[in-house]
Amino acid sequence: MGIWIWLLAVALFGRYIRGECLREAQQGYDEQVAWLGRRERQRKGARQMVNYRMVYVREHVEVFDEEGRFWFSADTCEEALRDLEELAA
Repeated sequence: MGIWIWLLAVALFGRYIRGECLREAQQGYDEQVAWLGRRERQRKGARQMVNYRMVYVREHVEVFDEEGRFWFSADTCEEALRDLEELAA
């Protein structure tokens, strides 16, 4: 009889621990989703623009719109993103 009580206690404790872990995981997930939402709202300019395409040509980057029209070229991807930010502002 004592073994059954011990097994029941272990099972109940395991359920309790599992529930606590699930609650903590859900809380962490909710915090991460909230953080990602705040970060997405803070993004602006070129990072929000999805209608451009960068193509590496030899030693520079060319930027095209969604219809394939050439916009400008830049030496690096970072410079192209800065220029896109300026255009979006």
